[in-house]
Amino acid sequence: LCTLTENKLTGLRVFEMSTANTAIALTPEGKLWALNEAGLPFRFQLDEVGCPTSIGFDTLEGTLKGNMSAHPKFDKRTGETFFHASSAASESPFCVCRIIDGVLTDRVELPMHAGFHHDLFIT
Repeated sequence: LCTLTENKLTGLRVFEMSTANTAIALTPEGKLWALNEAGLPFRFQLDEVGCPTSIGFDTLEGTLKGNMSAHPKFDKRTGETFFHASSAASESPFCVCRIIDGVLTDRVELPMHAGFHHDLFIT
């Protein structure tokens, strides 16, 4: 019923079904994200008493078409966001990406050995 790329019952791709239960992040644009390596960032907001309200998956204005790591890196000085993504279901299983002003602007595919790539650092 479910392959690496699509759930046959719902028609959703795997990265559209994330549990978003690994990390919480506040982007330079002021978005609150719940994150999980397997999916899109899930956007939510807090009401005036601090209760969360779901907004939905953030596709970065349609520019993000796959999963994002649960630990993006934010440069508060430049407003840039960097993240990596890896997928066993993709022809290019590892990439590093950059977001500017809430839009995915750069994606660099890199050769990488198979395995679970949980986090990255930038110097």
